[in-house]
Amino acid sequence: MKLEKTAYLVTALLAAWLLYSCANIGRPEGGPRDMDPPIFVGSDPKPNAIKVRKNKVELTFDEIITLKDQQTKVVVSPAQKENPVIRSGGRKITVEFRDSMLPGTTYVIDFSNAIQDNNEGNPLEDFSFAFSTGDSIDTLAISGIVLHALTLEPQQGVVVGVHSCLDDTAFARVPLERIARTNSFGQFTLRNLRAGSYRVYALNDLDRNYLFSRNEDMAFIKEVIVPSSHRETTLDTIFTQRNIVDTIMPCEHTVFTPNDLLLNMFNEGYRAQYLKKNERPEDKKLLVTFAAFADSLPRLRIIKPEQHAANWCRIERTERFDSIVYWLTDSALIKCDSIITEMQYFKTDSTDNLALVTDTVPFILKNTYKKKMEQEAKKKEREEKELLKQMERERKQMDKQRKKEAKRRAKEERERLKRGLPPTDSTMVDSSGVVQLPPDSVAIDSSKYKKDPPRLGFSIASSATIDVDARFQFRSAEPLDSVLQHGFHLYHFEEQDSVWNEIPCDTVSLDHDYDPLNYGFDHKWEPGAQYRLVVDSLTVKGCYGLWNSTLEQKFTVKKLEEYANLFLTVTNAADTAFVELLDGSEKVVKTVPVVKGSADILNIVPGNYFLRLINDTNGNGRWDSGNFGLGLQPEEAFYFPKVLKMKKNWDVEQAWNLFETPVDRQKPDAIKKNKPERKKVWETEEEKKRKQKPGNGSGDEEDDEMEDFGNQFYSGDKYSDFNRNNRR
Repeated sequence: MKLEKTAYLVTALLAAWLLYSCANIGRPEGGPRDMDPPIFVGSDPKPNAIKVRKNKVELTFDEIITLKDQQTKVVVSPAQKENPVIRSGGRKITVEFRDSMLPGTTYVIDFSNAIQDNNEGNPLEDFSFAFSTGDSIDTLAISGIVLHALTLEPQQGVVVGVHSCLDDTAFARVPLERIARTNSFGQFTLRNLRAGSYRVYALNDLDRNYLFSRNEDMAFIKEVIVPSSHRETTLDTIFTQRNIVDTIMPCEHTVFTPNDLLLNMFNEGYRAQYLKKNERPEDKKLLVTFAAFADSLPRLRIIKPEQHAANWCRIERTERFDSIVYWLTDSALIKCDSIITEMQYFKTDSTDNLALVTDTVPFILKNTYKKKMEQEAKKKEREEKELLKQMERERKQMDKQRKKEAKRRAKEERERLKRGLPPTDSTMVDSSGVVQLPPDSVAIDSSKYKKDPPRLGFSIASSATIDVDARFQFRSAEPLDSVLQHGFHLYHFEEQDSVWNEIPCDTVSLDHDYDPLNYGFDHKWEPGAQYRLVVDSLTVKGCYGLWNSTLEQKFTVKKLEEYANLFLTVTNAADTAFVELLDGSEKVVKTVPVVKGSADILNIVPGNYFLRLINDTNGNGRWDSGNFGLGLQPEEAFYFPKVLKMKKNWDVEQAWNLFETPVDRQKPDAIKKNKPERKKVWETEEEKKRKQKPGNGSGDEEDDEMEDFGNQFYSGDKYSDFNRNNRR
C-alpha cells in the first residue's frame, strides 16, 4: 500500500514538472549557448552562377534566420528602379527581382550583417551573394571608408557607388552603376566589379534615385580608380567567439585594390535663393529673411507713402545677409500701417542660376501687434485712472486727519482763552478773539506720483566675474545715434589703501559692424583684481531720441591660477591652419592660429577638452565645405585622438603629428555620435564572475573598445601604412 502511494506521488510530481517545463519555452538551464552565426548551406541559383535567366534567388541556411534592418542594410547592385521583394521564412531567404534582368550583367545582393539566427541574434557578417546573366562573372572589388569631412564621424548606411562614365556630370544625370552601403564603421566594399576605370562617389541618397542632388550630402574622389587584384601571403589570425586569438598561420589571399579609399562627405550648403519672409512685426521694424546666404544687401526703395525722409532706417543684419531688420527712423513711416516697397535682389531661376529680380514687397503692420498696442494703451489708461483714484483717496484721508487735528487744537485754544492764557497758535484766533478752523482741504503733492521719463534700454551684459581676456559687453534695445566716451568711468580697487582709483576706460565700440545692438570695450585686465564701471546718465542716445539711465557694476577678474594653458607643437599642418578647442558637446571654446608649427591656447577654464585642426586653405578663418561642380574638396579636418584633461594652474605641452593616427581613429569615442555596432561577445559564467571581482577591470573603457575593433579600422595611406594596420 505504501509503495503504491509513493509511486503515485512520484508520478504526480513528474507530471507537474513536465507541465511546467512545457509552459516555459527557452534554453534548458545548463545547456550550451548558441554562439555561432547562421551557416549558408545552399542556393538556387548557385553562388557565382552564370547564364542565370530567372528573376528569383533562394538562399538556404542551417538554422532558422531573420533579417534585421533590411531596408537600410540589404543592397542590390546594380541599382534597381523597383526594389526587389526580399522575404525571410524559416531557414530560407527569397529575393524576387521586379526589374527586367539586364543581359551580360553581374548581380550582387549584399546583406552586410542583416542575416541573424532567430534565437540569439548572432549576425552573419559581410555576407553577399553574386550571380551573372552573362557568360562570365565580374570579380574585382574596391573598399574604403566614408567620414564626414569636418567632424570625422563615420557615415553609416550611406550609398557608395561607381560610374564607368568618367564625365563628372554623370553623377547628377545617370544612376550609379554599382552600389554598396557603408557599415556602422563607415566602411564599404564594392564587390564584383568588372575590369576598367571608374569614378567613385558616396551619397546620402534622400530621394532614393541614386542621383546626386545639390542638397544631398556627398563625397567624391578626383582621381580615376582602376580596380586590380594580386595574390599575397600574410599571417592569418583566427579569433574565437570571445574575440580571443585562436590560431595564427601563414595563408595566401587574393588582395583587391585599392582597399584604402577615403571619401570625405560634405554638403555644399546649397539652397535655392528666394525671398522667404517679409513682415512688419512692430511699428518700428521691417523684417526680411532670405532662404540662402547672399553677398550683399538687397536694394529697398519706399514706394508708399511717397513722403518720407531720405535716411529712413537703420539696418541690423546677420553676417551673411540672410536676415535683415530695417529699424524705421522716420515718424511718418512709423505711424503708417502699410508700407509698400520695391526690392531688387538675387533669386534662383529655373536654370538654377542667380538672376537679379525686382519685386513689389508690402509690409503690413501685424494685427497682433496692433492688438498688443491697444491693450497697452488700455492698460495705461487704467493705470492713470487708478492713480487719480489713489490721489483722491489720499486727499480725503489727509482732510479727515487734518479736520480731526484742527478740532483738537481749536478745543485746546478755547480752553486756554477761557483760563485767560494767551493762544499757542495766534493764526487760529481772529481779531475779535474767536478761534477759527483752517481751510477745509489742502493741496496734494502729486510729484511723487509722476513716473520717470522713458529711458533707453541700454544694459550691461557682462557678469560679475569675467575672464582675463574677456571683452566687457553692453546690450542696447535699439540702434544708437551717439555714444559719449567721457560718460564711461572705469575704477580699479586698490587693496592696500582700500580705495577706488579711476583709470582710463578703453573706447566703447560695436562688436560687429553688421550688428548695431551689441557694444563693448577691450581692456588689459589685471588678474584677480576688482573693478567698477559707471556709465553716466545721458551718455548713450538711441535712434528714437531716448537716453540711458545711470548704470553701475562691480566685477572681479579671475586669477591666472584658475586657468590652464596648452602649448601645442603641430606637425604636418598647413601654413594657414588653425586649432579649435572643443568642449564635450563639440562647441568651439577657443580658436587659435598655427604659427610656425606652434599653437598656444591660453587661459583655459579647467575641464575636459578636445582638439580639432582645420587646414584653412583659403585663409578665411573658418572651415569651408566642398563644391562638386567646381571640383573642390572640403578643407581637411583632424582630431587629436585623446581627451585633454586641463586642471587649474597647469601648463601642458603637447606634440601632435596629424598623420600619426589613422583618420578613422582620430576622433575620441567620448564625443563620437555615430558609434559603431559592437560585436556580440559571449562570456562564460566564470569570466563574468572574474570581471566582477575588484581590480580585474581594465579601467579604461575607451581602450577596451578600441582593442575589440582594432582589426577592423580603416587606415589610409595618407595617414599611415594600411597593410601594417590591417594584416592579421
